[in-house]
Amino acid sequence: MQLVSKPIPIIVKDQPLIRSEKEKEVLGFYLGEHPLISVRANSKINYPHISKLTGKVGDVTFIAMIQRVKTHRTKKGDMMAFIGVSDESSFMDCTCLPNVYQRVWENLQKGAIVEISGKIEENGSCLIRNLLPKS
Repeated sequence: MQLVSKPIPIIVKDQPLIRSEKEKEVLGFYLGEHPLISVRANSKINYPHISKLTGKVGDVTFIAMIQRVKTHRTKKGDMMAFIGVSDESSFMDCTCLPNVYQRVWENLQKGAIVEISGKIEENGSCLIRNLLPKS
């Protein structure tokens, strides 16, 4: 006669993006691979790293992970956003003006991997022209 039955193991499917975000949150860095590494490997386009874009002025297209989104209402009452993005190499501030914000606001979520097309200004920030989800 047994008082305790054998425990039934529960197998949980590994979710790499969630695991990576928890690593970053707890440790301050990615212990495993950065979430963008697998996206870059599966992409047919060779996107530049953010660190390669520093000092460059002009039109660019790159992929990054959204780290923070701060929305702002303009004097005219339109919504816009200031976005912080990063990849494996560096961090960049981006600005999403009202005309673009109206088209892409659904994609502006922390942790989202996105393709950003825009113009890098002289101060090193990027003025977003288009933002597409990438995963």
